[in-house]
Amino acid sequence: MSALRPATLFGVVLAAMACIGWRILATSAGDLGVAASAEHALEWDPRNPAARLALARRALHDGDRAAARTAARALLRDEPLAASALGVLAQASEGEGDDVMAERLHAIALRRAPRDPNVRAWTIDRDLARGRYDDALAHLSVLLRVWPSQQRMLLPVMVDLSRAPAFADAMLRTLSTHPAWRAALLDALLARGDGATVDRIFEGLDVGADLSIAESGAWLERLMRDGRWSEAYGRWASGIGRGAGAALPALYNGGFEHALSNIGFDWRVRAVPGVYVERVRAAGASGEFALKIAFAHRRVPAVGLSQTTLLAPGSYRLSYRARTEDLQSDRGIEWAIACEGASIPLAEGQPLTGRSDWTTYEVTFEVPAADCVAQRLGLRNPGAGGPGKMVSGIIWLDDMRLEPLVPVAPR
Repeated sequence: MSALRPATLFGVVLAAMACIGWRILATSAGDLGVAASAEHALEWDPRNPAARLALARRALHDGDRAAARTAARALLRDEPLAASALGVLAQASEGEGDDVMAERLHAIALRRAPRDPNVRAWTIDRDLARGRYDDALAHLSVLLRVWPSQQRMLLPVMVDLSRAPAFADAMLRTLSTHPAWRAALLDALLARGDGATVDRIFEGLDVGADLSIAESGAWLERLMRDGRWSEAYGRWASGIGRGAGAALPALYNGGFEHALSNIGFDWRVRAVPGVYVERVRAAGASGEFALKIAFAHRRVPAVGLSQTTLLAPGSYRLSYRARTEDLQSDRGIEWAIACEGASIPLAEGQPLTGRSDWTTYEVTFEVPAADCVAQRLGLRNPGAGGPGKMVSGIIWLDDMRLEPLVPVAPR
């Protein structure tokens, strides 16, 4: 694959650095009470380094390399450590085809001012153009560490560059060293990266056992958001510890004997004001634990407890045990199961209300053959809006199961 020539990256980096440089210039000129321009600043202070550097860069941008050199050398005479002036000289040499001199000048500039963002940006561009992606990412890592405020602009560009497999492989190697910006980059990748690039990097990290639980969960979320349900389920199920040959039930962790992970096809608990979900040891539970849901007499538009399932077309029975303590609401609290993305449920359970001992409930439903690859089971409050959404009391849950009424063929 040919090397990248990402003018976009170079443009973004320099645009960001230009803003920083302009703020410096404006501050210097502001101290003198003059307009923020290079010429005016030099009228007040002929040796103003920011203004002289701005003139050198402007000459370089206009193609006047001789004027750029003159301004840069004048600055270096007064400011020998002005690495950005060396950068201007290097770019002038590059424009004339003298790559050897350009490389030499920038190497000197980097040694003199390793934190200079403009010099670093030019080096990144050169490394990318020559296919030195590991080197480019090392410099990007420095840039992101020194100027973390530039993450918002640079990370999306890095994601776009990762579409090239060779750059993605270099990115994978860099991420494996756990740079400070790793989490932010992975978030940006999941938010805007194409599926192939996301898979390439996350699979590489996964093969190296270098994905945290949270990172794996975020990857699963992306797969599920993209509608890649079977692939998401396979990856999630492969990480579930179970006995050899043991199959996962259609409804996972229905007895709440395992902690709720909020990942993949396990139970999800979304924080809702006035609703407190807790896995506790409970008398009357079939196993050691049950789920306790307490309502603090507040409006509850959604309970926030759900699980995504992958059921083949056919007839099913949802069964569960519940106990209630002074549960007060407009129309009770009920289970509902619907196709992912659909608003009308396939079935609704019997409303839970009042006070009751452990009781078994059942509801049957049909999963259609079309447009229902995945389903969402959730506990909901069907009460009318406003005061009708007020809920108080406690629900205990245990022994939740989803079972086919007749054998179903695999998808």
